[in-house]
Amino acid sequence: MAEIGIKVEKYSSIAAVVKVLRDYSSMSISDIKAAIEKNDYVYTGSSYEDGELEKIIDCYTRLTQSGTAVQLYEDGDGISFEILLNIQQRNYEISNEVEAEEELEQDDTDIEVLEPFSYLWEEEFDDWVVIKDENGYSIYNTETQSVLLIEDEDLNNKVAAMMVMQGCEVCSGIAGWPYEDYSEDDFNRAVEFVEEYAESLGAKYICTKREKFTTFSGEKHILEINQMRVYQYKDEYFWVESHFLPDKPFMVMTFGDTIETIFDDADPFPYDLPEEELKAEVRYSLGIEPYPEN
Repeated sequence: MAEIGIKVEKYSSIAAVVKVLRDYSSMSISDIKAAIEKNDYVYTGSSYEDGELEKIIDCYTRLTQSGTAVQLYEDGDGISFEILLNIQQRNYEISNEVEAEEELEQDDTDIEVLEPFSYLWEEEFDDWVVIKDENGYSIYNTETQSVLLIEDEDLNNKVAAMMVMQGCEVCSGIAGWPYEDYSEDDFNRAVEFVEEYAESLGAKYICTKREKFTTFSGEKHILEINQMRVYQYKDEYFWVESHFLPDKPFMVMTFGDTIETIFDDADPFPYDLPEEELKAEVRYSLGIEPYPEN
């Protein structure tokens, strides 16, 4: 069992730090201040306990949003936030595989009964995902956005479990717009503004690529299906994608050496910045100007 810890390296407001930490820890204000001064952990949890990792991720995100510089550790060694997300993904995959194996072991499943559905994890592997929620398993086609109806519930669960064991994507649901107080149309217009400004700086539209993204919302694993507009700037390719934080939506320009390797995020930024600030974020992301020092 690995211990994940958070240390505060620099802060602009101790009140903001305390406000966030008091939602996750019973530490007093004086204890929080002492931990920061001693370079000790202000919050810890297990990477394998249900719910604890999600709280650490949420705490880290809120602290960074408050302008606090923090460092993550796993068993005393510094790690990045990306590694933390990878741990979360690994835990989710292991849990799904264990449950799927248990499902297939029930009643000594006859593999031949599943053979008519083998196209789900063979020929059409990229088009199908398993939705696993409180109601059980559903089999969903991301291309047609429809559910495969298998009337026999036991057979449905066995087919879905086999899909999981064959490496098919698993999620808790399909993403919709997650905010009530922010407009999806306004967000999309901001993305178009950013893309058009990038083009004015020399970026060239290449193609539109259908992409599946999986993100966590609390303990739920949500699948996003987006049509990503791919651009080229100098010798790099990029697209502009959503970055849904708990408080409000951000966007981020993501880069790669090829269209198939667009993985590296620049710094995310709020979609509702004034136009001149949005333009500045584009220049920072493209490397035209350096990010300002805090």
